[in-house]
Parts: sequence; structure tokens; C-alpha cells
Amino acid sequence: MNEYTSVPIEPILENQVNLFPEDVKNRNFEKFIPRLEFTKRGFKLCHWLSQMIMFFGFLIFCLFYFIVYPNVHFEPVDPDCLKENAEWSAEIP
Repeated sequence: MNEYTSVPIEPILENQVNLFPEDVKNRNFEKFIPRLEFTKRGFKLCHWLSQMIMFFGFLIFCLFYFIVYPNVHFEPVDPDCLKENAEWSAEIP
């Protein structure tokens, strides 16, 4: 026999987390709160969804901040400062 041994591969079962212990499952509020089970696939889906929400939220923020926001504000023009209404204006070369 060599130093390596083979281990039979068993089917991999998905891990599940039950939020309610067995003694709590028989109480009345179980009717209102569904039994929640988190699987590996569910965690991956939740993580992907949260990352996409953050990405698109950041993208919308950047577009608003750099494209829309600078154009929202306008500087009021004092009518006395207009070149047409001024008594004298210097020629700028």
C-alpha cells in the first residue's frame, strides 16, 4: 500500500441554514414568517445582485455628478455688467 489512499466521492449536498430552531418552528409566528433556507446558490445570487445594484448606482451617480450637475447651476448675469449696457469697456486683445 502506498502513502496515498483514495477516498470515495460522495454526492455533495448543498449546505442549508435554518433560521428557526426546531422548538421555535411550532410557535404561531411561523405562519407569518416563512421558513428561510439559504443555499450556496442563493448566497451567490444575492451577492451578484448586490454587486450589480452597487455598480449601477455608482454609474448613475457618476453620470449625474459629472454630466448633469454642472449644467444645473447657472450664474445669474447682472444687467449692469453686460457689455451692451456698460458705460465703458476695455478691448481685450
